[in-house]
Amino acid sequence: VVRLDTYAKTTTPLRLAACKATTEAVQTIALVFLLITAFPTTDLGSEIIHYRDAITSTSISPSALWPAIGACFWTGWVTCAYTIYAQSYGQRRV
Repeated sequence: VVRLDTYAKTTTPLRLAACKATTEAVQTIALVFLLITAFPTTDLGSEIIHYRDAITSTSISPSALWPAIGACFWTGWVTCAYTIYAQSYGQRRV
């Protein structure tokens, strides 16, 4: 766990939230890339490859894709982004 108290006091909550979200996104993308390339035969690696192949195939209808995109936006913007911003706002005060 990285302590953010020094940085949090010198920046705005929005910048701190953006920094935290960017760090999480980069680490997540790196982990998925690592699982696909270094461990393609493990359960996680093969599941990710199978999911990627299913998404890129033409077997998914647009009517099934829009709810999935909506769920991603809802999860990203409402549940994750608000939580990260609220934590950042609180960290500035502590």
